[in-house]
Amino acid sequence: MAEVKANPKDAVTKIFNEIKIGTVAIVDDDFVPDNNFEKMFGIIKTLRSSGRIEFLNGLIHSIDFTSEEIVWKDPLRSYWLGLEHEEISSLLHKLKIELEESGQEPAIDLMAPYSLSRLFEGICEIIPLAPDEWDRIGNDLANGATNENKLLVIFDNKLDRDDEGILLLKKLKKAFPKDSIICGLISYKIKRGDETRKWDELAKRYDIPKDQFLAIAKETTEDDLKFVSELKLVTLNLYCKKLKEKFSTFVLDSHKKSISKIKNLDIRDFDQIIFRSSAVGSVWELDTLLRVYHLFHREVSNRKILENRKSNLSEIINSIRNLSQVTPIKKAGEVGYTKENSIEIQRLELYDNANVINKFHQPLELGDIFKARFNREISHYILIVQPCDAHILNYGERKCNEGLLVKIESGINPNLNQSHRFCELMFLNNKKCYADFNEEFAVNLKILDLCIFNTKGKLIFMDKMDSPDTLTSGLSHCFENRKREFLPKVKKIENKDQIPSLSLRPLAECSLTANHGFEYKLERIGRYRMPYSFELLSRYAQFKSRAAFEHDLTSKKL
Repeated sequence: MAEVKANPKDAVTKIFNEIKIGTVAIVDDDFVPDNNFEKMFGIIKTLRSSGRIEFLNGLIHSIDFTSEEIVWKDPLRSYWLGLEHEEISSLLHKLKIELEESGQEPAIDLMAPYSLSRLFEGICEIIPLAPDEWDRIGNDLANGATNENKLLVIFDNKLDRDDEGILLLKKLKKAFPKDSIICGLISYKIKRGDETRKWDELAKRYDIPKDQFLAIAKETTEDDLKFVSELKLVTLNLYCKKLKEKFSTFVLDSHKKSISKIKNLDIRDFDQIIFRSSAVGSVWELDTLLRVYHLFHREVSNRKILENRKSNLSEIINSIRNLSQVTPIKKAGEVGYTKENSIEIQRLELYDNANVINKFHQPLELGDIFKARFNREISHYILIVQPCDAHILNYGERKCNEGLLVKIESGINPNLNQSHRFCELMFLNNKKCYADFNEEFAVNLKILDLCIFNTKGKLIFMDKMDSPDTLTSGLSHCFENRKREFLPKVKKIENKDQIPSLSLRPLAECSLTANHGFEYKLERIGRYRMPYSFELLSRYAQFKSRAAFEHDLTSKKL
């Protein structure tokens, strides 16, 4: 489904129609005229001192702003206290526009609640409330909320005192834990971009589940576009909670049934599937067991979801989908931001963590990432090797012991003519990273295998190395083979130039260690996972198999 782009008013209408919000209550102490006259007076003084007297005289005809302040301040107070809510909202909106045009900062704390009122005007019933008014009629509003006429309550977190807003919110959700009441919290203490961290803090400090409210930076009320985007998240919070609950039920039930299927495997099947097949493939038995579990879990989960398609699960997903696609039209040049959490979750799909692959002593694979030091410079490389050829068989050897380490470049911007030479490694770090196929190093995989047996992934050989107890039978044989091969050579080494060569071209510094050993300044720091690593291999093969042509006889370039 394509995004539904709309102006702020239309976007609010689509959101409210989708989830049936009929009433919005905005609780803010700035709705008490006596409380906020001085703030409004400060705005008038700012505009007057910046030469906007003609504008002010046209805005409030009954007052002459060319006279001294002592003359017009009291009449201004009387005028202000006599205004209705809609009139205050209109006046502040005009003042806000004039402040922006004159290059002045608007008074966000005063403007915010009235800006919201103008945004919701004509779409639903708006009830602006001071804190004491909320205390008086809040329960009646909550009692009247239904699934067909939901109530949205937006609390200002700083009312008569700091954090009073969230205390009112907590009291409301405790007394009325129904889904027909949706809550948002705006605060001047929350800065744009820091909403998630502050939301977490408030939820923990006041013991309120995060699915019961959303914290919003008050500065977003200056821009209807930004605020509507936050408003969409406030309403999504309710439906995402329902989807998470449904999904958790399916997953837990599927997990129980999958474990039951594992337990019901008879000993003959268990021996064949988990142990004998693992031995043939030189795979760790627990990896095979997890593989079988995931097969069972996928099959059971799909069946459970199909059985529940006619329940309200589809309705929940459809509502979330429709809300998610409502996108206010952005200003020219404005770019949305990606949350760090989204990137971290994407990285889980793209990369395996070094702790996992090294502490489990996993064999070398296509996509393994290494850090090397040479001439005091740190470089990063990615392993390119044909997966079948690199696989260690159950007797501890592989079909081919040559691989390629391709250099990873960061902070570059390849042009179109170079595109075949580079392959982007998405989200490897905060800069764009590319595997540079022109910077390749042929390496001896037998020596690189030594990284497998070190829990930190370091390339170290020592004569008294012990075999890790979590190795598969194939890797145990590989360990013994490497020790048998290198130990006699190492005992004869007199200087570092005689250390077994890792690569044809210098790749990493090497040195002798005590007790007949050697070390390369190279360590395995992660893995680019399949199928992304297969794309890397395919791109490399295309780069190496590109055609070469005779020179262009018409070219005049030297």
